[in-house]
Amino acid sequence: EKEMGQQPKKEATLQLRENLQETAFFYPSLATDAEGNISLHFTLPESVTTWNFFGLAHDSQMRYAILEDEVVAKKKVMVQPNLPRFLRSADKATISAMIVNTSGAPIEGVARLELINPETDAVVFSQEKPFCMEQDQSQAVSFNYQPTEQDKLYICRITATGKDFSDGEQHYLPILPNKEMVTNTYAISQIEPGTLEIDLNRLFAVKDN
Repeated sequence: EKEMGQQPKKEATLQLRENLQETAFFYPSLATDAEGNISLHFTLPESVTTWNFFGLAHDSQMRYAILEDEVVAKKKVMVQPNLPRFLRSADKATISAMIVNTSGAPIEGVARLELINPETDAVVFSQEKPFCMEQDQSQAVSFNYQPTEQDKLYICRITATGKDFSDGEQHYLPILPNKEMVTNTYAISQIEPGTLEIDLNRLFAVKDN
């Protein structure tokens, strides 16, 4: 917890990654210059991952070639959250993340979980964990949180900060009620004239004595 370690004296300005779309770009029609050269300009999303590049080139005679390559987007310290799709109000949740050190040197810092009200931008929950790791290593951190019945939807922000580095991601985290509405149906058939008495008690939930 926060009391178990000291936060570094100097922290870098927090760099928060929000654009995590899965497709970096798609250009369906491009033309080369007179020498057959083409130039592409695009901005990668902020996911730290390996990007695959695919291209299909053809000439006027429909002779074609396939182009493939990879691009690695990384930072010297990266946070990779592992969030659930949602939580329920009675859950005792553990929210985890992986911190990866590619800086080539030992690092230490503080990992922080913040739950933010998206309507007011107020931080409603915060927890910190110190970390320390050697170069080219990764370390898991986890945070405990128990939602209440009043919780609906939060922005879940996980960051790692230290001297001369920072990284973080944020995602929406829905908080669902602990109860599910159930609809019961009862088929009724009346095939001839007359009076039909129907017992509707079976449509209601059985109460424990």
